[in-house]
Amino acid sequence: MALDDPSAPQLDDNHARGNVAVYTPPRRGAMRFRITLESILWICLGVLATLTRFWDLGSRAQHHDESLHVYYSWLLAVGAGYIHDPLMHGPSLFHTTALAYFLFGDNDYSSRVFPAVCGVLLVLMPWLLRGPNLLGRWGALTLGTLILFSPTLLYYTRFIRHDPYILVGTLGVIIACLRYLERPAPRWVMMIGLCTGFLFATMEVSFIVGFVIVTFLVAVVTWQVAKPLFVVGLGTLAALAGVWFIMPRLGAAPLPAIPWEHPTNQNIRQFTLDLVQHPIVLASLGVLLLGLIAGLAVIDKVRDPDADGWLDGVLGKAPDGSSANRVYLLLKDKRTLGLAVLGGATIYVVLYTTMFTNMPGLASGTVGALGYWLGQHGVQRAEQPWFYYLLMLPQYEFIGVLLFPVGLLITVRKLVPHLLHGAAISRRDYLRGFVVYWALMHLAIFSWAGEKMPWLTVHMTLPLLVLAASVIGEALEWVEARLHAGMLSRQAAIAVAVGIPLLTGAWFMLWAWGTAGPWVQGERFVQRTLRPEVADNPWLLYLPLLGLLALLAIGWRKLGAAALVRVAGISLVAVTLLGQIHTGFRMSYIEGDTPVDMLIYVQSTPDVTRVVEEMGI
Repeated sequence: MALDDPSAPQLDDNHARGNVAVYTPPRRGAMRFRITLESILWICLGVLATLTRFWDLGSRAQHHDESLHVYYSWLLAVGAGYIHDPLMHGPSLFHTTALAYFLFGDNDYSSRVFPAVCGVLLVLMPWLLRGPNLLGRWGALTLGTLILFSPTLLYYTRFIRHDPYILVGTLGVIIACLRYLERPAPRWVMMIGLCTGFLFATMEVSFIVGFVIVTFLVAVVTWQVAKPLFVVGLGTLAALAGVWFIMPRLGAAPLPAIPWEHPTNQNIRQFTLDLVQHPIVLASLGVLLLGLIAGLAVIDKVRDPDADGWLDGVLGKAPDGSSANRVYLLLKDKRTLGLAVLGGATIYVVLYTTMFTNMPGLASGTVGALGYWLGQHGVQRAEQPWFYYLLMLPQYEFIGVLLFPVGLLITVRKLVPHLLHGAAISRRDYLRGFVVYWALMHLAIFSWAGEKMPWLTVHMTLPLLVLAASVIGEALEWVEARLHAGMLSRQAAIAVAVGIPLLTGAWFMLWAWGTAGPWVQGERFVQRTLRPEVADNPWLLYLPLLGLLALLAIGWRKLGAAALVRVAGISLVAVTLLGQIHTGFRMSYIEGDTPVDMLIYVQSTPDVTRVVEEMGI
């Protein structure tokens, strides 16, 4: 059975097992919008996203990178033009910021308007994933909530850098791909094309995003069409890894240095000649050629000789609804595919040429940008260790990091039986498998890259939040389905869900009160002691913990282990979310231009804005 075979159990079968709630699509011709609890929650998310992203947006002093982006955007706004420079990534940020200056005037607030717009869009875009075979209603709402209160995403969507733009483009491409795989429609193809053009006109991270999406899709399609082809691909990758790992240890010289600092026609030509003649490159080309020959042999063996052409012969008989079938339908729809490519290319060309006033921008945006940032790999600005992001993420993204092992375990438990024995899986398992791959590949690639910066943490945060939302959403649907069916005690579930935050908060407050005793002079310094009541009765500090254990024991008896784990887990996520809200509020609204957190880096000082205000500038 294919990885996303439509014959696998979907909504009805899952609901029969109580895994997901009932979802009834609106009738054709009926009014599609009505006031429901879900729509009210989405409106609340939109309002909160707007307030949190736009409130006090201009008070923070500009970061070093922000100052560069603001200056060159201002030059474009006043008619001095703009010439793309790979140092400052793609042109979309400069064009949109110049537009903001035209509409709202040039000031710190308007400089950050479009990144804030991206922040609001990020919160609302999960609405497109609310289908029962994707994240579901609860999963989509959960993702919007997690994005809303993510400290990392909150801070950097109030920050004039390219990363908020990239996040919107990345999520847009992934949503469009998932929706097309679920139910093909031209609008999703157009969305893929436009978002791809926007991505590549924004930042070189787009190459990483494209690599992740394409490699996953190729792996799935080859597995569905011909498993030997999948094996050939894995073997080719393993051989390439061997070439790049073994040959330097056998004495092969390092690759020629990329002339990123002062590129000229002569040194670029010399670099190209040295590169194509290098033993590692020649060996890699040989491996790729052998892999291509082996792959073509497999394709020739599995294709239908009676079909009209290679496309029909290889993909034409793919199971209806599978990824291979969707790719086949896309490649057959040449008109829609052509319009999508044209739309993306138009965005790319118009922005990189600054509306056709800088034609060399087409070269600097492709070869120039890729060459510059590959050259920066060896420079390793900031000199961060390979485990940098493993230190950054747990400090701010508590929920995403804590639930990643849970999501990984669920994914492995579903996918391994399918891959080994052909066991059926749902489209949600398929989605979760992609998100795990997305998260792991981003973490691996960004950790390998020479330049590691705190703002790049957002690109690992997003897949972690999607995976966490998938886990939380399914837990909510599981509980909801059983409550509606009368299989769970509503009173016991509410008691556990409400009792855990209350007792946890009481424990925290009791410790805060009990340890805030009088100050006493020690041998070397003044120290704070316990309150006398606590010093005489230390067991008082553990009363909420005993109450929590008693609550869990009662919940176990009333609900059962499976329900207790889900209800208690959801409640603990809510408690953890409060910690994220506190962290995000402190960084974004109190210490936004004071670098006391690792996430705030190369920041200036609040004295800048104070001096400007005092001078009346």
